[in-house]
Amino acid sequence: MRAAIGLAAFVCLATGAARRHKVYEEGGDFGVLVFERVPEVRLVEFATYGGVYSHDGRMVRHAWAVADEGKQKCPT
Repeated sequence: MRAAIGLAAFVCLATGAARRHKVYEEGGDFGVLVFERVPEVRLVEFATYGGVYSHDGRMVRHAWAVADEGKQKCPT
C-alpha cells in the first residue's frame, strides 16, 4: 500500500514538473500578446505572491512581477 501511495505521489510530481502554462505579460505593446511558457511549479510561486491573475480566460503577469529590481517585499 505504501509503495502504491509513493508511486502515485511521484507520478503527480513528475506530471506537475512536466506541464507548462502560457503566462501573458500585462499590457503588450501595439496589441501584441507576449507570453512565456512557465512550469507549473513557478506558476504556483507567481500565484502565491500575487504576480499572476486571470483576465479574459488568460493568465496574465503583473508588470511589477516582471521587473527585476532585486529583493522585493511580499505583497501578502
